[in-house]
Amino acid sequence: MQSMLPTNVQGGEWQSRAIAMNKALVFGTKFWCVRENKTMSLQLLREFMPLEKLAELYCRAVDDQWPEEAVSPLYN
Repeated sequence: MQSMLPTNVQGGEWQSRAIAMNKALVFGTKFWCVRENKTMSLQLLREFMPLEKLAELYCRAVDDQWPEEAVSPLYN
């Protein structure tokens, strides 16, 4: 993932936030797939990529009492 980020932009804070957001997307979606017995796919990742969908995934994780390892990346 690091290689996909531009290196010539000033300030690396946005990069660390983007990496954290990507990790949350992948971890949260994967855990959801396991729970729902679905197959992880690029299309599914694209569906959960908008912030609204990512927030919905977090709310579902809290409501369904997912383990802390699955909720933590979505919370941060």
